[in-house]
Amino acid sequence: MTLMFLKLPLRPVFLFILVLVSFFAAPRDSSGASADEARIIMQLQREIAPETGESVFYLKNGDKVRGVRLEEDAEHIKVKQFFGYSGSMVSTLKRSDVLRIEPVSAAEADITGEEIKIKKELPGFHFSRSGIYSFFTDQDYFKVSKSIDLLQRLNSGFLVTFGPLIDNALTRRNYVIIFRTPKEYDAYKQKMAPYLKIAAGFYDVVNNQLVFYDFFNSQDYTQIDSFVKEESRKIADLKAENTRYRDSNYEIYQNNLTAIRNYEHSLAAYSSRLALQARDVNIRILRHEASHQLTFDLMLSGKAENFDTWLLEGLAEYCSTPSIGEKNSEYIRVFRDALAAGSAIPLRELFSYSKDNRFYTIDEVSQGLAYAESWALFYFLMQPQWRERFFGYWEGLKTADKVTDLDERIKFAQDTLGVSLDELQRQLYAFISTK
Repeated sequence: MTLMFLKLPLRPVFLFILVLVSFFAAPRDSSGASADEARIIMQLQREIAPETGESVFYLKNGDKVRGVRLEEDAEHIKVKQFFGYSGSMVSTLKRSDVLRIEPVSAAEADITGEEIKIKKELPGFHFSRSGIYSFFTDQDYFKVSKSIDLLQRLNSGFLVTFGPLIDNALTRRNYVIIFRTPKEYDAYKQKMAPYLKIAAGFYDVVNNQLVFYDFFNSQDYTQIDSFVKEESRKIADLKAENTRYRDSNYEIYQNNLTAIRNYEHSLAAYSSRLALQARDVNIRILRHEASHQLTFDLMLSGKAENFDTWLLEGLAEYCSTPSIGEKNSEYIRVFRDALAAGSAIPLRELFSYSKDNRFYTIDEVSQGLAYAESWALFYFLMQPQWRERFFGYWEGLKTADKVTDLDERIKFAQDTLGVSLDELQRQLYAFISTK
C-alpha cells in the first residue's frame, strides 16, 4: 500500500488594502424618518435591546460579565450570558470576585442615519454594538466577537502610540461591515468603490464604513479545505481496507497503519497551518482598515490632501501587525529583494503618490512593493532617533495649508525632518539591509 501526500502550495498572500477617500454629502440622521425608516429603527433597536433583567457584573480583576441572574446563594451567582444572535451560555461567578452589579439600561437606543442606511442596503445582516463600534454581518457572532475584542485593543494601543498627535477625543460611531463570503463582499465593493480591483478590504471615509470579508470563506481557503476533507475520507477508507490484513498478515497491517498515521499527522499539520494563515490574514486586514478609520476619526490626517499615500498606508501597515509597530518580516524580504534587483521605488517616486494618485493606480507587483516600502519608511521613522522629528513633520502636515505640489511636499519633509530626501533614502536602505 503506497500513500502519497498531495501538497498544495501555500501561495504568499499580498493584501492590497486601500483607503477610499471621496468627498460627498455626509449621511443624514434618523430624525424625520419615513414609515419604512421607522420600521428599520424599531428592528435595529430590538436587535441590541438588553434581555429582561440583564445586568453587568464588574469583577475585581477588571473583567466585566453581562448577563441575567438565574440563581444565587451566599457564595455563588449563576449567570446566563447572551451572545448576540448565536446563543447563550451559563456560567457561575464567585460572589467574592464580584465588585459591583449594575442593571443594563432598557432605554431605547438612538439609531443613527448611517445604521438605517446600512440596514436598508443589507437587510439580512445582523446588527450589534460595542463601545464606539456598530457591527453589521452575516457571519457567526463568535467570529464577530473576536473582531470586536481586536478593535478595542487596537483602539487602546493606537491612543498610546500616537497620543502626542491626538488633539480631540473620539466621539462619533464607527461602522464595521463583515461579509461572510468574498462574493457578497465584491458586489458591495463594486457599489461603493468600483475602481478598487484587488482590495481585500477598504475604508470609506465619508460614510465611516470599514468593510471586509472573512478570509476563511475565500476561494483559496475553501478549495484547500475541500482537499483536506477529501483526503480525510480517503484515510478513513484506507483504514477500513487495512483491517483485512490484521489477522492474515500482521506485519503488513502494522506497516500500513504506521503509514496511514504519518499521513494523518501531516494532513493535520497542513490544515492547521492553513487555518493560522487565514486567521493572520483576517487580523491584518481588520487592523489595517481599522487604523485608517481611527486615523480619520482622530483627525491625525488633518487636511487629508496634504498626506502622501505612503504615510497613510505606512501608518495602517505599521498597525496591522499583531501588536502595533512589530517588525514585518515579509515586507522586509520584499524590500530587500527589490534593492538587490535594483527595482526599489525611489523615495521621490513614493512621495509622488498623493490624494489624486494613490497606489491603486499602479500595477499589482508595484503595489505590493509600494506597500512594503511605505511600511518600511514609517517603521524607520518611528525608531527612537527619528520619532520626535517624524511627529514634528506629521504635526506640520496636519496644520499646514494645502501642500499639494510634489516639490513643495518634498521640501516640507526635508525641512521638518532635517535631512535631504537622498540622505533619508540612503539611511532607509542601509537600515532595511541590516534587518
